[in-house]
Parts: sequence; structure tokens; C-alpha cells
Amino acid sequence: MSGLCVREEEVLRSDDTSRDPRVDAAACKRVNAASMLCVPLAHHDETIGVLKVYSPEAHHFDDTDVETLELLSDLISAHLSHANLFETEARENRRDSLTGLPNRRAFEERLPIELARAARSGPLSLCLLDLDGFKGVNDRLGHPAGDQVLREVGRILDGSRLADDCFRIGGDEFALLMPGTDEDEARVAATRIAREIRAAALGQGVISASFGIATRIDHDGEALIAAADTELLAAKDRLYGRADSWDQST
Repeated sequence: MSGLCVREEEVLRSDDTSRDPRVDAAACKRVNAASMLCVPLAHHDETIGVLKVYSPEAHHFDDTDVETLELLSDLISAHLSHANLFETEARENRRDSLTGLPNRRAFEERLPIELARAARSGPLSLCLLDLDGFKGVNDRLGHPAGDQVLREVGRILDGSRLADDCFRIGGDEFALLMPGTDEDEARVAATRIAREIRAAALGQGVISASFGIATRIDHDGEALIAAADTELLAAKDRLYGRADSWDQST
């Protein structure tokens, strides 16, 4: 009867569910619903749900009950609508608008949760990944080209097995949380992603990626980030120190 209530956008009353063809009599019997009221929850001309009230007694509800629930439904609808809006805004505030990946705020909220989980159930590795050659793309090709590079990197990360654990934490830097993954496994996964980025020939073929890996250091998120960042900086130094480096602008 809830679906019918939404479609007709009006209060429906069943005085005896055992005899009402609009309801599932067997289901009502299981939950001891002998009589029932269904009230549509509408806000700004949009039905967002149904308030269902039932009683173990047949013919329990009267017109006064209907009027009372109609009044309550307006208040409930407004609160539900506002809650949905708040949830949407909160989700958008944790999403990077350019790449579609979760942002730094989402990363900072997620990290302590994963650290606590790792303390109970296994390793947690963090990969900090930074694009090589990105500044050169912005300088030579313009910021729209740089934005496209970031979008494509976001697409590569979103298509990986780590899709739910990839974050853009600022500029051309990304973080990958790897629950249940030790350091060696994390390095294999990060290497594969870095190769995919290089193979995509982004920014007219000059973009690659460096990364640093760290595995859980107790419950200390800052120490974990610092360890991964130290390895990332070392990888950058090795890249820049190579005589055959194709691009040292970042």
C-alpha cells in the first residue's frame, strides 16, 4: 500500500488488512498489523517517503488520527528533506570537483578510521603519489591542459582496484590508502598505477608519477604520512639526479 500511497499522493487507510486487497495480508499478519495508515511525506511538491502506522487491532484508526498524521507529516517531511540536503552537501564537501575523487578533508577523516581498523585486523599501507612534469604542462600548454591531465589521472585511479581509497589531496598530489596490504604488495600496486599514468601519454607524453610507500606506524597518522612523504621526496631526488631525465619541471 506504500507504493499506492506515493502514486496517489494521499492518505490511505486500511481498517482490516486481512480483507483489504491493497495490502499483503500475509506480511501484515507477520508484523501483527490488523489496521494501517499510510501517509505520504511530501516537501516542495516532491514525495520523499511514506509514514506508515499500524495497529494489532482492526478498525483502530479514525478520521482524527488521519488529521493528526497529516499535520505531523509536514514536519517530518521538512526534517527529512533538510537531512537529505545536509548529507548531499557533506558528500560534495568531501569530493574534489575536478577529478571526482575524495579530497584532502575526506582523506583526513578516513585515515584514523583505517588506522584503528588496521590495529585489529591487519596492515595498512599509504602511498603518496605525485605527478612528474605537471608544472611543465601548465607552463607550456596552459592550465586547461593541466586540468585535463588531473582529470585523466583521476580516471585512472578511479578505475583501479583501489578506487574507493584514492584521494586528491592537493595540486598534483594523490594519496592511496591500502587496507590489508603490506609494503611489498602496496609497492606492486603503486608501480602498476604509475605505469598506467606513464602509458597514458598525458600532457603530450611528458607526465609520469613518483610515489612513496609507508606501512602502518602504530596509530600515528602523521608519522605514516611523514614516512611516505620522505620516500616520495627520495624518489623525486633520484629522478632529478638522472642524466637522462626527460623533464625536471614540477
